[in-house]
Amino acid sequence: MGKIFLVLLTVVFVDFVYAAELTIVDVKRNIPLSDSDPVYKDFYIQTESARDLKKNSLVVVKRKITIRDGASKTIGDIETVVGVLKIISAEGKVAVGREQKMIPRDNEALLEQPFIMVGDRVDANASAKEFAVLPSLKPRTRLPASTVQPTVVTPAALPGTEPATPLLSTPALKSPEKNSTVEAPTLKTEI
Repeated sequence: MGKIFLVLLTVVFVDFVYAAELTIVDVKRNIPLSDSDPVYKDFYIQTESARDLKKNSLVVVKRKITIRDGASKTIGDIETVVGVLKIISAEGKVAVGREQKMIPRDNEALLEQPFIMVGDRVDANASAKEFAVLPSLKPRTRLPASTVQPTVVTPAALPGTEPATPLLSTPALKSPEKNSTVEAPTLKTEI
């Protein structure tokens, strides 16, 4: 009985140690056709088998950062958490994860690219529950062009002087047709 248990424990340990890394191999996002369409970002993960990741599970995405000194000599590597993905599909050797949360950089190392990208490592064994207190990402929508308001800047007068006059004035000109007037912009040279 003890030998069977030892063999079983060894098989589980070897399977755990030599398991292939789960890595992100592709990123796709939809193109919204209207301002109200949500924007999704999906990450395709290479797995050894469908049992590595389960649908609706949360996984942590990590990135290895190589630290170099001023002479480009490698000092060491650190690993930092980038974000959390929700697995929406797992079939064969490919799983699809949707961006769920991005980890703020308050307590994590800074990243040159602060988003999940190809080459990042997926850690299915790490608990995503510790990141549950963070607000989850809602599908982003594009802002309609009508919500962007132009900024009107008026020149301020220097203390002790008169208010500045606009540089562009529009004197009325006579039009040859039906004696109507047409506005034509001219540039003043005095301020």
